[in-house]
Amino acid sequence: MRGSETVRILYMTYDGLTSLIGQSQVWPYVSGLSAAGHQFDLITFEHQDRLDRIGDTVARDVGETTVSWHPCSFRSRPPVLAKILDLREMVATARRVAASDRFDVAHARSYPAADAALKLKRSSGLPFIFDTRGFLIDQRRDGNRWPKSNPFYRALYNRWKAKEADFIANADHIIVLAATARRVIESWPCYRGQPITVIPCCIDHEAFPVRSAQTRAEARARLDIAEDATVLAYLGSVGTVYLLPEMLRFFDRLRRVRPGAKFLFIGEHSADQLIATARSAGVTLGVDDLRLKFSEHGKVPFWLAAADLALCLIASQFSSLGVSPTKLGEYLACGLPVVVNDGVGDVSEIVKGLGAGAVLSTMSDAEMDGVVSRLDEILTIDPADLRERSQAIHDMPVALAKYRQVYDSVAAAADVKLKVSQP
Repeated sequence: MRGSETVRILYMTYDGLTSLIGQSQVWPYVSGLSAAGHQFDLITFEHQDRLDRIGDTVARDVGETTVSWHPCSFRSRPPVLAKILDLREMVATARRVAASDRFDVAHARSYPAADAALKLKRSSGLPFIFDTRGFLIDQRRDGNRWPKSNPFYRALYNRWKAKEADFIANADHIIVLAATARRVIESWPCYRGQPITVIPCCIDHEAFPVRSAQTRAEARARLDIAEDATVLAYLGSVGTVYLLPEMLRFFDRLRRVRPGAKFLFIGEHSADQLIATARSAGVTLGVDDLRLKFSEHGKVPFWLAAADLALCLIASQFSSLGVSPTKLGEYLACGLPVVVNDGVGDVSEIVKGLGAGAVLSTMSDAEMDGVVSRLDEILTIDPADLRERSQAIHDMPVALAKYRQVYDSVAAAADVKLKVSQP
């Protein structure tokens, strides 16, 4: 902090404050840093259905802080043009808000926000932080959302890769989710030696307690799961980068050794789709093998209490080097051991370092069987000890302290630059 002054931050994100990401990975950071003394103006893009459902509650929460919230409407139609209009609105809103007060730094969460922040820097000189949140453009290609074979998406990819280089070259500070991502960026020609801080996805450990015997029994009863059944859990969506067929194959190897095992999916999932995906992977799955539960974020720990082991398997590709799965911190905070795979950010190093479960280097049946054979050992990991070990990496106060350091250093550097430039 520059003396006793408050650092004023213009925080921009294309995620909505009413979205699951906004609730778990935007608002906890912003509200925590606001309570620590920083002043925020927050620009977000909200889906109307979410805004209708919980907008009043979110607005009430924001109103209890010093944060000024500027929600914009997220457009989904017409395709492509909607994104262009949203980007223009973000730039226009950022310029309007910036003109209304003096800010010390713009915090751009991911690529669309960085596009607006760079334009603002060029027009007003406001320094900006590029909070990458992973290699978004390559995630689009690797996940086949921007297929390389399609000329339009190939051009779009090239355009945004040029923008990415521009963001890296002109950011005053860069934040990444993993040390692997930092090493990648440091090797790029566009990188100009700015500070890079690693801040993995963190969570509020107070909101994810270790299960009690009573909570475990209640969750299992409500899910119709026998007390002695082995329960494998997966939390969240199964988008293009998550290895759903491999996760279903792992479950199949598990239930061969532990008949009666159940696979619990927490999120919006379809039994028919899971069964069809399993069939395509050579696995026969029945409805009774599954337990599906949609849950708002606040109830997730209750349902995780039913599980013995959790999965987080992500495609090992270039874009995965920048990944830090939020679900990993949530699993570990609840004391759940995990099975993960190599080639995903710092995930395997974290799991090995914490003694938190098992790491698959391949997806072969033999290696999966090797993990299953160690299951008795893995399930003896003490939940409370595992939670305590993970706090040094994934607890929200750890992330907030790092963000405070970043804000203070960028604001202080801008002060020095201003003083040097003054006659």
